[in-house]
Amino acid sequence: MVGVAVPQALEMASDTELKKTISQSGLTKYGQECKKLQVESVLSLLRGKNTFILAATGFGKSRIPELHLNLLTKDRLGNIAGVIIVLNPLDALGDNHFVLEAL
Repeated sequence: MVGVAVPQALEMASDTELKKTISQSGLTKYGQECKKLQVESVLSLLRGKNTFILAATGFGKSRIPELHLNLLTKDRLGNIAGVIIVLNPLDALGDNHFVLEAL
């Protein structure tokens, strides 16, 4: 199995340095500070760990894979050399919404 294409500078960085890089990336891209769980989740992904995030609607879960993807290795044309797959259980979300409306 081939690992994730993380730039060597990020691979060699300490967790503290990497958290700063992730936070700065989020601030640059979105114009607001990243939440602690967002930073911890991206750090976990960059370290190659399986990561599961359960948080409320509006928390900013969708930003986590975007931040991760933007930190992956890019080719000479600036294209990201990686793929991120995100599973969103929308059927379950819809079922919950339907149950709440029925009450």
